[in-house]
Amino acid sequence: MLMIIQLILGLGLLVFLHELGHFLAARIFGMRVEKFVIFMDIFDFKLFKFTKGDTEYSIGWLPIGGYVKIAGMIDESLDKDQMKEEPKPDEFRSFAAWKRIIVLLGGVIVNLIVGLIIFTCVLYYGEKEYIPASELTEGMYVYEEGEAFGLQTGDRVTHLNGKEVIRVQDSYNKNIFSETALTIDRGGKTVEVVIPPTYKNRDILLYSESNFEAVVNGFTESSPAKDAGVLIGDRITAVDKFEVAAFGDVKNIMFNLVDGDTVNIEVMRNNQLKIITCFVDSTRFLGFSSLFPVKETEAYGVGSAMAYGYKESIDMLNVNIAGLAALFTGKIDFRKSVTGPIGIAKIYGSEFEAIRFWKITALISLILAITNLIPIPALDGGQIVIIMAETIIGRELSYRVKMVVQIVGIVLVLGLMLFTVINDIIRW
Repeated sequence: MLMIIQLILGLGLLVFLHELGHFLAARIFGMRVEKFVIFMDIFDFKLFKFTKGDTEYSIGWLPIGGYVKIAGMIDESLDKDQMKEEPKPDEFRSFAAWKRIIVLLGGVIVNLIVGLIIFTCVLYYGEKEYIPASELTEGMYVYEEGEAFGLQTGDRVTHLNGKEVIRVQDSYNKNIFSETALTIDRGGKTVEVVIPPTYKNRDILLYSESNFEAVVNGFTESSPAKDAGVLIGDRITAVDKFEVAAFGDVKNIMFNLVDGDTVNIEVMRNNQLKIITCFVDSTRFLGFSSLFPVKETEAYGVGSAMAYGYKESIDMLNVNIAGLAALFTGKIDFRKSVTGPIGIAKIYGSEFEAIRFWKITALISLILAITNLIPIPALDGGQIVIIMAETIIGRELSYRVKMVVQIVGIVLVLGLMLFTVINDIIRW
């Protein structure tokens, strides 16, 4: 239930702000707005509505999407009667092309700004501080897949794609669809490593800041290790007789072990070695964390939070644009890469964590900005293409042509939504 509540709250907020962008831009130019609808009011059924001035404000019953009905614009309402009449001065079609395009871009612009603001606030008010890369005195732990690209445990990432690494989290390239150029400090020597795009999600990281002792400091909600008797403060020394010198070894060993019902975990407890048999499944999940030995952290100021919030936003935009390009060029599996409302609800999770909730909401806000620019007629991008085409040919397309194009677009969007829901159910 909490998954669904978080989904509705997150999407409801973003839909409201997106449509508010269209609404405010239209009002600034003097266009008449007839409806402001949050969520879809299919069959004209609304959970709530009221009218103020010329505009009816309402909440639809289907918690996906929303729309602003601007007079003289062919949209989700498919109002044929209005379009057959002569244009009035306050109708969308009566305004200059550049003004209409700005109105259509209003929602996208708001989504971009919202993503930036949320990321900034998460850093400043939520995370509050970060671990400087200089704290990684022992360097990174490198997994086997990372070793295949020439990385070694103990490497310190000093630059990523030519940019200096200030925070530990900046050591990772989030965009797996692009080439990654790493500048490495290896025992005082500078080494350049280039990692090609993978076009797939990795099961494990190439490297992580896990090059420290595996001393248990916490457990996940469902933890096989805890159930088996591992205690906070235990230092893991071996897993199934494979030596554990660093926390990263645990994940590396578990990932490469053949499937089995149990593993034997050697722990040092009060200077005594104990062997604990732990039941596991095919996911090889043990469910414990180990604390990174941080001496000093850096607090986010307003300026640094804004700068890194901007960086997070740009990084996420680049990832999603590259992901869409890979999707449409067939480099990644469409079924595995497209997520619908059920999948998004699962991402939010069954527990409410404020920072997680807002990060996911910020990410979705940026994704909405990008997807709304796709040139499908029912989306903002499709409407912009039509206006640009009319500008080039020097005349307005007939309302019949626009209506057919809009219907085709709506069918495509609804078909995609139906596909994502079915796909989510299959993958559940």
